[in-house]
Amino acid sequence: MKFLKILVIGGNIGIGRNLMEYISFMSKQDDGIVIDIESFEYDRKQFPDIKNYHWVINAHTPSTLNNIDEVLIENFDFNKQLFKDCNKFGVNFQWISSSKVYGYTHHHPTEFTACNPIDNLSFSQYLFDRWVFIQEHNIIAQGFRHFDVYGKYIFDDIIHKFKDEVIKNNRITLDTNSYKIKKDFIWVQDVCKIHYNFIKNVHGSGLWNVGSGLNHSLFDIADDIANIHNIEIEYKNLNNPLVNIRSDNTLLKKTMGSIKFINIYEFLINNN
Repeated sequence: MKFLKILVIGGNIGIGRNLMEYISFMSKQDDGIVIDIESFEYDRKQFPDIKNYHWVINAHTPSTLNNIDEVLIENFDFNKQLFKDCNKFGVNFQWISSSKVYGYTHHHPTEFTACNPIDNLSFSQYLFDRWVFIQEHNIIAQGFRHFDVYGKYIFDDIIHKFKDEVIKNNRITLDTNSYKIKKDFIWVQDVCKIHYNFIKNVHGSGLWNVGSGLNHSLFDIADDIANIHNIEIEYKNLNNPLVNIRSDNTLLKKTMGSIKFINIYEFLINNN
């Protein structure tokens, strides 16, 4: 019987909360493993004591994204200190990066595609992705470049935004070019499945894209939700950047084997 003690940074909200629930559930279904999982919320004045854990997963997202100094402190500096402590005490480490490090110029990026971060958070994530792999490693260190994650507790995803607008305004507002805005959407439970699989089965360090490998336009998703709720779509010139991006999962499949992800339209049918 294998015993693991896992600390999730940011386990009360978003992806972190999903990871807490998913890993706790899976550990009860798996006869070969017992997991003790705990959460720690980011606090600039109090750093977590990680030395008694087997794994640390940092799922914390900075509280403000507009102030670059604050983002660097909460993401880049915090991840650096986590890695240093994990490396010192022999604790394996997972962190969350983002597809936004690639920018909007690459349609099908691999982990080796040149990056062009689009905002403060993705800039700090890119810095850490680079920094961590020029360090000496005494541990397993695994980074995951999440594409557009949606689902339970993800309150800034596109589905939540559209459904919230349906409730408040009985309509959905879209950019006139929304059919040209195509992104790779991945269900948060599939994301959790990958994190858990890597903890159990992948005994090496690296950086992996985590997307469905498909892309769908904002128009198609909004149209599906509008049909479900029998409401209208209102079009405006919102000047949103045109995006056409989907994950290249070659490395992920090579590492994990065959992967079956839920399609966003399956999710909408079952969660309307």
